[in-house]
Amino acid sequence: MPPSRRFSRRVGVALTEKNLDDPFEELRIQDEQLSKLQSRLRFLADTGLALSQTLERQAIPDLALRLAVPTIADCAILHLLRGDAPQRIAWARLEGEELEIERFASQPRSSPAVHRVCDTGITEVVCGNAQTLTEFTALAEGSWARDRQLNAALAIALQGRTQRLGAIVFLSAAPRDPFDDEVRLIAEDFGQRIALALENETLSEQNQREVAAREQIMAVVSHDLKSPLNAIGLSAALIGETAESEQQQKNSANIRRSASRIERLIHDLCDFAAIHADALHLELESVFVVGILRELAATA
Repeated sequence: MPPSRRFSRRVGVALTEKNLDDPFEELRIQDEQLSKLQSRLRFLADTGLALSQTLERQAIPDLALRLAVPTIADCAILHLLRGDAPQRIAWARLEGEELEIERFASQPRSSPAVHRVCDTGITEVVCGNAQTLTEFTALAEGSWARDRQLNAALAIALQGRTQRLGAIVFLSAAPRDPFDDEVRLIAEDFGQRIALALENETLSEQNQREVAAREQIMAVVSHDLKSPLNAIGLSAALIGETAESEQQQKNSANIRRSASRIERLIHDLCDFAAIHADALHLELESVFVVGILRELAATA
């Protein structure tokens, strides 16, 4: 069927099902849906970019909450697992036109509802049920929740690559269902991106500790090797000065050369550590190539 006829048929169906007086109603609805989809995709793209640019664990909660409110809901409360128990870390809410982000000073424990989400990983949505909704609205401190007619709550797990790291709760005062299937998918994707950012920060911190430990070991080993090497070199020099035969002098020279080679290897290890610390300084100098070749021939 030609595109023009498909278009006519689609409009005709819309006329019979929706509004006979407005032949472009279906197109308007489709444009609105497309605009919403594009907006949400931009939101996820901006979220991924923003979270990928920071590896500071203290900055991730505030950044995530700043992205979530008001795009997803009027309020967002972030929980992180401490052992097996989720604890409230920070929350963001709209105060008029201003976005307020606040840390929980004592990191209090969360509600049973948040425990369930962290344990099962299953998203929970509450709309209009006052008793169940209280489990979530009570997470907000002060009178903010009491002063607003909150109608819905959405709680999703922060699912990382191998484990759950916590949960995030969204609260909304929208009169109709603010957490439809599309919003839930967006929120779950958003929560996964937060979890991955937290995991990346943990991996980065672990890698930095490993690098620091390796550099410390190299520094200690290279320092502890220098003293015995100096003793070996001095002893070999004394043997060479008191040698009674040509073979003894040759052996003394071989010992000194071997000690000198090990010392250079130690310097190379120190240079390797300096490279990782961005502290290596290179200098150009003349080298007596013949001496190096003779040394190589003597040890071949």
